[in-house]
Amino acid sequence: MEVASIVPVGKRVKQGDQLIAIDSTPFEDAVRVQQIVVEQAQAALKQVEVAAENTHLLKEAQLAEAALRTELAKVEVAEFQKGTHPLQLKVCQKEVQQAKRLLEEHKKLVAAGKLDSKSLEAGIVDLDVAETKLQVLEKYTGPKTLKDLEAKIATAKRDSQQVQVQVEGDMNASRAKVASQRAQVELELNRLKQVRDNLAKCSILAPHDGVVAAAGPLILREGSQVRQRQVVLILIPVENGT
Repeated sequence: MEVASIVPVGKRVKQGDQLIAIDSTPFEDAVRVQQIVVEQAQAALKQVEVAAENTHLLKEAQLAEAALRTELAKVEVAEFQKGTHPLQLKVCQKEVQQAKRLLEEHKKLVAAGKLDSKSLEAGIVDLDVAETKLQVLEKYTGPKTLKDLEAKIATAKRDSQQVQVQVEGDMNASRAKVASQRAQVELELNRLKQVRDNLAKCSILAPHDGVVAAAGPLILREGSQVRQRQVVLILIPVENGT
């Protein structure tokens, strides 16, 4: 470090007077550079905070979508059990009843000689078809449809759990990035404070009234090189009026 100015040996000074000034150019440069580093770190923090907020909103939407799929699957089951399936049963049962009634009417007409036996056979076939349709609905189609719909609920729940795990992982990673960048900003602010403190130390003031004396055989002048913690002057206290 280079001495920019220094009071001569033997001079009397008052408390607060400048004793020595170190060339502050490299320290000023260090402050400017570190200020830029701090601003960059703060800008990066803002970016990761915005990204974290966007991630939070996106993950909330994904969770809501997964939950909605589960609820819709439940609605489909309820709709099938309380609406669609009972209605299908009623339709099939009505078709069976109608086929039976027509068959009975055909039997009477055949017995009365008003219809031939072929019409009776057609009625029997129609009844058999209607009853078979009802049995298939009751024993196979209905249970299979219900099973498929319940499987959709299980799949939706499983997908929702997977989304939850993924969301938690992404959110933790996002929070970790923010915490890391905040720590980086804090570190750079501390470094800025340190280089500013170093700049402030370029000017050494008298702690009290006194007379300046040399710290050794070598008398420092402007342009002299000094090192950190080197004793460069001695200030001999004097009483007021002496």
